Amino acid sequence: MAACILEEIFTADVIERLKRHPAPSTTLTRRIDILTGTETPDADRDTQNWNLILCARKAAWNKYLSAMRGAGLLDDDVRARLTDTDDDNFRSALAECLTCHFLARVLGLDIFGRHEGRPGTALDFGVRHAGGDVSVEVKSPYAEKPAGSYWGDHSDILEPVLDVANKQFLEGRRNVLALVPLVDFPVLAGRKPYVKAFFGEPKIVFTIDKRTGRAIGEPETRFITEGKFLKLWPEPRFTRTGAVIAIRENVVEDGFLEEDFEPHAELRWFALHNPHCPNPVPVDLWGSCAQLVRDGDVIRWTDGGPIDGSPPPRP
Repeated sequence: MAACILEEIFTADVIERLKRHPAPSTTLTRRIDILTGTETPDADRDTQNWNLILCARKAAWNKYLSAMRGAGLLDDDVRARLTDTDDDNFRSALAECLTCHFLARVLGLDIFGRHEGRPGTALDFGVRHAGGDVSVEVKSPYAEKPAGSYWGDHSDILEPVLDVANKQFLEGRRNVLALVPLVDFPVLAGRKPYVKAFFGEPKIVFTIDKRTGRAIGEPETRFITEGKFLKLWPEPRFTRTGAVIAIRENVVEDGFLEEDFEPHAELRWFALHNPHCPNPVPVDLWGSCAQLVRDGDVIRWTDGGPIDGSPPPRP
């Protein structure tokens, strides 16, 4: 691995300190496994391939930190959080590095450093754009992978994140909340949790006869606009946030049982635009990804997917 910034930051002493934690969490143990991952060609097939997955994630992390250093933002604070035993500190720092890589090297945008927010706040990135600079604040909402069967969606952990970020954003600016959930499947899987948190969800509704209290006619399904962007109090409240970009690291593991198994990490993302924001974020900022946008009087996914975030129809 060329120019391994990981080895410069996670020295042998740092790794030993992490290993000595008296009560390591599952995520800390996984972090150590990734940082110390090596190929093991003499091991059995399952062990070989698991170690290849660890190495793929290690290589991805190296790219993220390298991008952060290239932007001149791998400062003492970020380094301290990366090497902290505290999982939240580590996730926040890695999420910022991942987002830096995403913005600068995947999308090819010009990051010019931190960007001022409201008084007393500094946002994670400023991005130059022909239509005006864009502010980006990164958050990494987290929930443990549920044990056993699970039917929820963890949308509840997204809502307070917007509360915090919206208070940080400066009015009159194009502001973006980047959500980088470094979580295990099925936590925050797919688009649905984000649509539910920020726009709403389909619900079965009845028309009630006020005189008798009985339902009139058949129930119907309607999209109820109770999400943070669409709900009115009686006016919209989260108008400083122009868009949410959800970015997730995915390890492609095709052919796990094959001899030529070569996993690799890739980023997948989609964007949700706030129709009530007076300073909209350009759609062209995010490449060809799926985006939830206002088109006249209609809110739609640019790839034709259902508004509730269900998977789009196959071509």
